[in-house]
Amino acid sequence: MAFGVLLSRVELTKEVASRFTGDAFEVAVHDEAGTRLFAAATGPTGTSATTGRQTVLATDRGATFRFSERATSGSLDRYDSSWACTRNGETDPTLPSGLGVGPAADVHVGIGDLVSCTVTNTAKPTSLLLLKRAGSPEDVNVNGLPDAGDQIRYTFDVTNTGELPVVDVAVDDPLVGV
Repeated sequence: MAFGVLLSRVELTKEVASRFTGDAFEVAVHDEAGTRLFAAATGPTGTSATTGRQTVLATDRGATFRFSERATSGSLDRYDSSWACTRNGETDPTLPSGLGVGPAADVHVGIGDLVSCTVTNTAKPTSLLLLKRAGSPEDVNVNGLPDAGDQIRYTFDVTNTGELPVVDVAVDDPLVGV
């Protein structure tokens, strides 16, 4: 009598395409009972982390595992997260895919399957638009000509053109008071 056992495997990888200084991430695989089985972390400077291919047990109907990511420092809200998963090396529409998946997804693993997912984080853009406007010159010496010593008042418009809030913005102009 001969028999074979088909073992299932899971793999979860984190890729960091761009990041804010000091932000760090972790990916983890949990079983149906919520027990954390495997995890990997990037640390504050790493660009990737992986659980590697890990063997899991599935019943004849398979098993569901929760694949998740979290920020161990910083916030996932500052990132676009894109999921890309395969089953046995092929894309599968039942697996998490693209943006909008969220920080966790339940993944069904059948007998003999290898389900591999990569979550890629890209920092959302931050940018400011600064517009400096000069007012009309104040003719201090009343000679009718713009010349040294005349005063020009400036205003600054600062607009957040990025996707994230920007706080504590200060404009430093070397001509202030000159």
